[in-house]
This record gives sequence, C-alpha cells and structure tokens, in this order.
Amino acid sequence: MRLFKRLAKQAAPAGAALALVGVMVVPSLDSGATTGGVANLRYKATLTPLSVVGTVTLTAIAGADATSHSAFAGPGATTSTTEAMVHPGRVSPLGRPGYGRSRSGRTGRSDPAASGSSFAPLSNAVAGHSHLTTDTSTSLIGFTGISGPAQAATGAFGDLEPPDQGTCAGPATTGKPLVVEVVNTAFAGFTKTGGVVYPVTGDFRLFDQSSTAFLSDPRCYYDSATQRWFFTDLELGTPTGSTPSLELVAVSKSPNPFGAYRVFSVTTSDFSNIGGGCPCFGDFDMIGADANGFYITTNEFDVTGPHFNGTVLYAMSKQGLESAADGSALPTVARYAVTRDAFSAGRNTGPYHLSPASTPPGGSFAPNTEFFVESNSATAATNGTTKLLVYALTGTNVLATGGIPPLVDTEVTSEHYAFPPDALQKAGPLVPFTQFGPPLTTCNSCNNSTGMPELEADFDAVQEVTYTDGTLYGEIDTGTASGKDAVDWFEMAAAPAGSGTVSAKVTHQGYVRSSQSLLYPDVVVNASGTGYVGFTLSGPTTYPSAAYVPFRGATGPSGALTVAAAGAAPEDGFTCGTPLTFGCRWGDYSGGAVWHGRAYLMTEFIPSTPRDVLTNWGTFIWSLPAG
Repeated sequence: MRLFKRLAKQAAPAGAALALVGVMVVPSLDSGATTGGVANLRYKATLTPLSVVGTVTLTAIAGADATSHSAFAGPGATTSTTEAMVHPGRVSPLGRPGYGRSRSGRTGRSDPAASGSSFAPLSNAVAGHSHLTTDTSTSLIGFTGISGPAQAATGAFGDLEPPDQGTCAGPATTGKPLVVEVVNTAFAGFTKTGGVVYPVTGDFRLFDQSSTAFLSDPRCYYDSATQRWFFTDLELGTPTGSTPSLELVAVSKSPNPFGAYRVFSVTTSDFSNIGGGCPCFGDFDMIGADANGFYITTNEFDVTGPHFNGTVLYAMSKQGLESAADGSALPTVARYAVTRDAFSAGRNTGPYHLSPASTPPGGSFAPNTEFFVESNSATAATNGTTKLLVYALTGTNVLATGGIPPLVDTEVTSEHYAFPPDALQKAGPLVPFTQFGPPLTTCNSCNNSTGMPELEADFDAVQEVTYTDGTLYGEIDTGTASGKDAVDWFEMAAAPAGSGTVSAKVTHQGYVRSSQSLLYPDVVVNASGTGYVGFTLSGPTTYPSAAYVPFRGATGPSGALTVAAAGAAPEDGFTCGTPLTFGCRWGDYSGGAVWHGRAYLMTEFIPSTPRDVLTNWGTFIWSLPAG
C-alpha cells in the first residue's frame, strides 16, 4: 500500500521476538511450529491453512463492468479514495489524523556516487546523461494501458492514486504474445501492439469478491515451466476482526489467461500475535517463485495503525497450488513471522520489505532454493548505508510434502544508497483541486521555487528481484546530493552454502543518473541477464514520462537514457492537494516481464488522453527485444 513505506522507518514492533538468536531451526513448544535464527535473524515458522474462495471464469465475466480501450481515459468516477487512508496505509481525500508523514530524516542525504564509502563500486556508474533521447525506432512497441479514469469506472472505490502495477506476459490461446496489466482494482489483457484481448475489468471479479472489498497491491506471474497464471492481492479486514484480512491467490486451471481460475486465501489477521496490535494485514505484498514453490512476502501492520510487526513470508508448493486449482487436495502453507534481522536489531523494528526472486522463462532456478533481498531503508533515511541482506529458503522441495524449509540470511556489502527525495516536475498548467485541500497553487506538496507539486519517491527499497543462472538482479531508488532520484542497480552471485547457510556477494553494480529524477526502477532481464531498466522520468524540464536504459548482463546499464513515452502534463491528481501527503502519490512500483524474446515494461506517466476530475495519471506499456 502507501503510507507505510515512509512510516516503517519510525514504527516499532508491538512485542518481543518469538525465537532465540543463534539457533538454526529447533522445535518449538507450539504444535507444528519451529523457531529459528542465524546471527541476528529471528523468526517463527508454522503451518497455516489455505482456504478455497471459489472458482471464476473470466470469459464469462468480461465486460460485466469493463471499460473499452477507447474509454481508458474517459470521464470515470467523481468519488475518490487514494490507496491511502481507510487505514493508515492509505490517504483518503478526507484523511485521518495521526498518520501524516513529517519531513524528518529528509535532509543530510549524501550522493551515493561520491559518498566516501570505503567500498569501491565494482563497475562504473552510468551517470550524467546530459541529453535524453526519444525512442522512434521500430523495435519499440508501446501503448497507453489502464488509466485513472478507466480504473475508476470498474465499480470499485472510484478514483485511486497512485497506480500499483502488476505485469505478466505469456502466450495467448492463439500462441501469440500477450501482456496482462493489473493496476489497483482493475486488470486488462493486450496484444504486444496494444490490441485489447480482455477489457479493463474490476479485479474483485477475478478474486471472487464483493465490489466493496478493500483490495490493494495486485501482482501477477506467468510460470512458463507449468504454463499457469498466478494473481495475488491483499484484502483489508475490519478493525474488530469480524471480517479477517486476507491474502488472495488466483491460479489458472489452464494456460489460458482468461479462462477458469480457482481462488484461494490465507488469513493475515494474525489474531494470535502475542505482541498485540492485531488484527493485522499484510501490506505491500510481493511474489516470487522457484522450481518448487510460490512465495508471498508482506509487511505486517495492524489494521488501525501504527503497530508494525515485521515481515511475514508465506511459502507453498507451486505444483500443489496448481493441482488444487484442478480440484485436488489443498497444499499447506508455511508461514514465517520474521521479527528481527541484522538491520532491525539495532533499531527495535522488524525486518521490512523482503523482496522475493522470480526466474524469467528459460532461466535456471536455484536448486531447491528461493532467494529474497532486503535493503536497510530505515538507517538509510539520513546518511545512507552500504549493506544489503540476502535471505534464502533452502530445501524448498519439502514444501510438496507439507514441510517447513529453514530460513537463513547473510549480510552483503554494496555500494552506497540513500533515502530518495521527492521529485520535481516540469512547470505546466494545473487543475486547481479544492475539494479536499487548498488549491494546488498554495498546496503543501508544491516546491517553493517552482510552485509545482512534487512526486513522492517513497523510500530506498529493493523493489523487484530476478534470479537466473546463479545471479540475482535488483535495483533501489536512491537519493543523491544533487537532490535528484537515481537508480542503484546490482548483481549478486548467490547460492546455498551447505549446512543450512547461504552465500552471496555483489559482483557488479553501479548507478543510473540523469539531470532529471528517475523513479521506481525495475530491472527486467531474460535468462541471459540482458534486458532493460524501466522507470518514470521527471524533473525541471520533463513532465512525468516513461523511460528506460538497456541492461547488458555483467556490464549492467549501457547506452542512452531513452524516453519511451513523453508525459503530456504535470501530475495534479487529488493527492497533490491532500493535507496528509507531502507530495503527489506516485507509482509505488513499476512492472516488467519477459516473454518470447521481448522485455515488457510498464510504469506510470501522464498521458495526453482526457482525464477525470480527480486524477490524470496513466500507465504506459512497451516492449523491446530482450536479447
């Protein structure tokens, strides 16, 4: 979700850790539970049930509340909810006292490329980019995807800001490439040239929920090895717990992305949390997969805020999920409540934003291992840091028989990264928004010099991780001394090290910088480690735009920073005028996937198509040859 990305660096866990330091995995007094830890790592693992929600057939519901492609930027709804404030992680236009963010910790950031870090980068930064180019080649194929007005027209919550984007790509039933976009509460399917295969539809229908269900942070994944499609979403429960919080998982019953799905759920309310503060929910859920398992990580907050309990990781047999989708017995879910690690030990907060790895089509999975990467976003809030944590679940083959793989981690030294500032945008016409705050000309999110609202960059988290052939690829949105946001990219050699440990080391890394800010990067690579870094580009001379840099294996980013789709205006959605925000809510994350030799990228930008009253954002989807 939203506000928690800034709150997490200040929040304290509700209670003590549940396991001992220095033990690997030992029996617990709780039936069916294990507690464990390596060095500073503490967690408690239990088996938790998976429940069946229902079965849906997308071909039967297409168009029930869908919008056509021509209406992507139509009038939409005039009600508004930002994915921020029905609870502290969302900013509703009416707001809620007590959960606004301060600007503390937003000064004193150092330039990661000149930080004086004792660790020398292993490769040079791609820096400076004094000029930008616009891609006019025939190799780039792109189109406007789901927009704010189109999402608002699907019948769930009206306007939302910003877009959370899930991207997956695979074959259509015709065998031709297909890209699926899921944004906030809407999803749609397109050919690679933008032809509409499935119209924009409310994702509450995909997950067999009511249109009033509070859904957020959708993700999707096509597993080329088994030819199944996976979608996930979180559902927020009630403060009383009468309606539990859920993690929803929809698994296709065939390779057809718009055929039948069986929908499952895991309860995330954590009613038995001995530290108190629950019922809870799993914020900012992220997904990954290896040969054996499907994995979801969440940040556990209580429904009313502001208690933060650390990371909760869910691991389940991938083949078991697929068999269950076909009607077989349900697999069990291994649940890991991770309450402490090396980053949290010194600041009394739980681990935050553990990013699981996925493997592109044709890539090699790690043998019986799933990797996760965590940045130290809390201590990086002021002076930055040079450390990453690599987690691993080892022996994941035991998931097939209801086992609980041990969880281990190791600390890795990296180049310097720091908390990112909010981004400037080019001056342009604004639509004054007075319904829920002052006019934008006097808003508290506007830059004092330009009078333009700034775009929130959130924090320096590892957003997406890719694993193939022994290498982890990832990225961080980092601040610089120049006040611009930049991309910190890395490659790490990672492998199980025997005796239930993991080995990881940075092999290549660097920065992508520009005279403008680069927001919400995503390294999207194929099985050989080649592809692109996609992101939003915005700054004093640029409206929020979709852009990219080629990524070439061990050499990392190379070539020109290229605009895939130029923004047409400043962002001036309703969060820009909401008193509880200090910038326009933007992005949260970008998306990407690889299929049939092309890399598909997706990010937020401001299109030239018509807006509605409350939002003017859109998404741009583009693809390029991955090799």
